[in-house]
Amino acid sequence: MRKARLLAILSLFGLVWATGAVAADEHKDKKTGGKTLTATLTGSTEVPGPGDPDGSGEVTVTSEGQNRLCFDVKVSNIDPPTAAHIHKGSAGTSGPPVVTLPQVTSTTGKNCVEADSKIISEIQRSPADYYFNVHNSKYPNGAVRGQLKMGR
Repeated sequence: MRKARLLAILSLFGLVWATGAVAADEHKDKKTGGKTLTATLTGSTEVPGPGDPDGSGEVTVTSEGQNRLCFDVKVSNIDPPTAAHIHKGSAGTSGPPVVTLPQVTSTTGKNCVEADSKIISEIQRSPADYYFNVHNSKYPNGAVRGQLKMGR
């Protein structure tokens, strides 16, 4: 009888643990194991502004390992991009870039970049404290911007 109770308790513990692990992995990219973050980009959210009033877009950011971030960016209704970054800063504030996406010259693109593992961990732990923006020559401070959030 004691053995059956112990087995039942251990089985219940295993079920609770497995359910928690599934919930924790809910936003992990199945292919890479990294968390997926997204942002909707608009000119109206650019700070200090102005951003491009017609500009819009979206970005998906995934981590691959401890030191690599990959980006899938699509923007529209802006002049050709010249740069893109993840900045430290909550909504309505401006902050310094912490990750730079290299060779941004097109309105759509995918790319990966090496980044400090501590920065990647901080971004994943608190994505709303970071934003993604795209710059161009007409809007050098940023044409479109969006706060990061857990994706998918």
